[in-house]
Amino acid sequence: MKKMLLFFFLIGMSVFLLNGCMMMGMHGMSGHDASNPMSPPGNMIIKEVHSNNVDITLKIPPLLTDLKSSITLQIYDTKSGLPLSGAFVLFSFREAGQLRVENDKEISRSTREYNASETANNGTYKLEYIPKTAGLIEIGATIQLPGTDTSNPLTVMATQQVVQASASQSKMSGMKPMAIMGGAGMLVMMVVMMLGGFWH
Repeated sequence: MKKMLLFFFLIGMSVFLLNGCMMMGMHGMSGHDASNPMSPPGNMIIKEVHSNNVDITLKIPPLLTDLKSSITLQIYDTKSGLPLSGAFVLFSFREAGQLRVENDKEISRSTREYNASETANNGTYKLEYIPKTAGLIEIGATIQLPGTDTSNPLTVMATQQVVQASASQSKMSGMKPMAIMGGAGMLVMMVVMMLGGFWH
């Protein structure tokens, strides 16, 4: 009877501790926490546009070099109040400033473009972006609404600061998932070993 009670106690404790580890890991990998020195500095930028019976919201999180960030764009139909699905969204990235001078000639700065993917047909379009250099960056979104003239897309733009990531931030970003999995695996192994000892 005592062994059975101890068995259920150990199982309950392992589930509790494992769930706690996973929750800590998920919290550490999402959002910006000012109390956490490993989280990106800066502010979330939110840009809103109202046009053609739609509300468009562009959200740009704090950006760090060589670290992945999720840039999102949400579209709502103002008449129905529902998310607008099926749009084509193209994100563009360019260093702040329209032109640069090289050998006394003005040359347009290079622009990188990526297609966004819609999340579960709910009017939210997302792109995972990894900036490579620090500095101001212009982020634009070109939106082609379903059933509209392709020659007149909607656009929304914002400027965000890309901050140089420290070596510790880059290292911690890659280690978090592995550390969580390793800790969970060790916990399960310890419980199995303990149970094996009690049953013999």
